[in-house]
Amino acid sequence: MKQHAKQLATNPLLEKICNEREADIIERWRSTSSMLERESAWYELKAIEGFREYLATTISNIFAGDGDTSGGTAGSGDTAGDAAKE
Repeated sequence: MKQHAKQLATNPLLEKICNEREADIIERWRSTSSMLERESAWYELKAIEGFREYLATTISNIFAGDGDTSGGTAGSGDTAGDAAKE
């Protein structure tokens, strides 16, 4: 599990994908005057930020060895993933 977490944490493709998506969203936000489009872009940026935070927390928990891979969110455990580990 730790090896997979390390690979994910250092995966340049994942970082590139997130960075490119953020850049696309920011460009869309800058190029529109529509309040709805800007609000939508803001929510998309927040979603990427939330994904990165969740990923970092989950990886940190794996390396801490506490066994909690839920990222601190109640009820978000992956029961299919847990079953596969057993």
